[in-house]
This record gives sequence, structure tokens and C-alpha cells, in this order.
Amino acid sequence: MKFFIYNTNKEIAAQIENYIYEERELLNKCVEIDVSYSINDTLKILKTDEWYDLLYLGINNFDEDVFRIASIIRNKYKTKGPEIIFTDYDTTECHKLFKYEPLNFYCYPIRKEIIKVDIEKIFNRVNKEENEVLKFHYDGITKGVSFDEIIYIEAKGNNSEIYKKDGNVDNATESISKIESRVKTEGFIKCHRSYIANLKYIEGYSHNKIYIEGGYEIPIGRTYAKEVKKIIFK
Repeated sequence: MKFFIYNTNKEIAAQIENYIYEERELLNKCVEIDVSYSINDTLKILKTDEWYDLLYLGINNFDEDVFRIASIIRNKYKTKGPEIIFTDYDTTECHKLFKYEPLNFYCYPIRKEIIKVDIEKIFNRVNKEENEVLKFHYDGITKGVSFDEIIYIEAKGNNSEIYKKDGNVDNATESISKIESRVKTEGFIKCHRSYIANLKYIEGYSHNKIYIEGGYEIPIGRTYAKEVKKIIFK
């Protein structure tokens, strides 16, 4: 699980960071935390491919910079993105931030108990998503697609194309071998060095092709033929 804390007040940022670290043993999961005290550093970090599960953003009397950060986050992650929690000394005008779909708003001082509740919520969500969604990168944007939505995946050089049952194709700036390691236990089969198919949508096969729902045909590589037949008729 990965967290991000932005706050110009270093003491408050340190307090939130310590509360999170205190809960990591309880969750029995690796915890990473990035902390930023300046808007410029925060904007640089958000331009990378880093994925965060939860961000604590200090509003600082509704500073416009925080609105910029929240807007970038929601625009960057096209699917269900990270959760955001806004923190400030006063939340009487927190309605201005509803459009960024925050998980919550907190007034200082922040209590350890509510941090624990946040982490448990995110922990449960992350565990669920890890079992249901393929996360990948494209042009610096972290995206995700349900395994059930994927019909097949095709290699395009060092990149990949993800064909979905709605007819759309997602591009990933990741190799098919890297993606294979994430989908091989989710009902997918590699039938060619450049193709991975979702077993759920296979309608038939010949000695050198797999026929997939929607009229798709993908090749079977010679070295994969025996394994394909074994798995399909298992």
C-alpha cells in the first residue's frame, strides 16, 4: 500500500506519517509513504507513474494549489483512482471540494483512531482490486481494467494492446511478458509469444488458431500448442 502526504506544516505531516506506520504491522502489508511540503515538489511527483492508494492533502485555508493537486489526480487516473482526504483547521467550506470525490475531511488535530479507520478501508479496497483489476501504465497515466473485461492481449514491440469485450482497445507501455505475470492466475493462457487469451471467451480452436467471442482469431504458436490443448480441454 502506498500513501502520499502533502502539507506545508511539517509537524502535521510527520504526525500523519507516524500514525500510518504504526498500523502497518496490524495490516501485515508493506507500507510506503511519500511526503511533500511544497506544491512544486508535489506536482513533479504527480507527473510520474507512481500509484498511490490514499493521499492526505493539507488544504491550508483552501489554498488554490490544493485544488490543482486534486484536479490533477482525478484527471490522471481515468478509472477508480486513489482516495483523497483533505485536512485543515476549518472545514466549514469543504463543500467546495465535493467535486473531487474525497473519502473524508478532517480538522486538526487529527486523531490516530480515524487514521486507523482510513487505512482499514483502503486495505480492504486494495485487496479486492488486486483480485479483480489489471493495473498498467500508458503515457504516464496509471489505468486499470477488470480481468473480466479483457478478451485478449497482443504484444506490440515493447508495448501491449488490451482488447476488451466492449470493442475498445487499451494501450499499455509495458511488455506482454510483464503483463503475463499478473494475469496468468486469473484465467488467461499464453497461446503465442505475442498473444494472451482469456479462457472465458474462447469459443474454439484449430491446430494453429484460437477463435474468440466477437469474431476474433489469434494464432497459436507451435511451442504453445500442446499446453493450449491441455488447458482448454481440462
